[in-house]
Amino acid sequence: MILAGKNLPNVAGANGMPGPCSAYCSLLLLNKTEQAPDEGLSSRRPAGTPCKVFPSSASPTWNAQIEMRKAVEPGARLLITVWHSGGPGSASGDLKLGRIEIELPPQQNTPLWYTIADDTGVVVQGSGGGYAEIEVQVPPPPRTNRTRRVLHPVLIRHAAFFAAY
Repeated sequence: MILAGKNLPNVAGANGMPGPCSAYCSLLLLNKTEQAPDEGLSSRRPAGTPCKVFPSSASPTWNAQIEMRKAVEPGARLLITVWHSGGPGSASGDLKLGRIEIELPPQQNTPLWYTIADDTGVVVQGSGGGYAEIEVQVPPPPRTNRTRRVLHPVLIRHAAFFAAY
């Protein structure tokens, strides 16, 4: 469950002045042997399944429903990347704000705040001082299907993401 973000960093607007970001998250299930994609600082088409853009807020709450299905091996992880939407016609694409990785299956079923970090592991500073964070809850797998894949929900506040592993 990606519940919310808080203290996300400001970004330069069209006028060059800093302002609140228009954030969204992309989710990607990675098996133990898979590497996280090297997308750089900006991308026109980020990897993973995106949630809805939450415009102009340092503390977004996402509301989307996406279904992800992938056979995932033991030792897999969920990569959540936080992006600022450059908007239609943006020359540079979307700006990566940071990301987190969560090992699957989860160790607990309670919401946790994770600080987002850049690709080198440096924690991202937030707009109001302190660190930029997202609140995530990954419930334990509830059941298996006929192919013995575990159906695993990854929920976003007020909605649900479903992933299979």
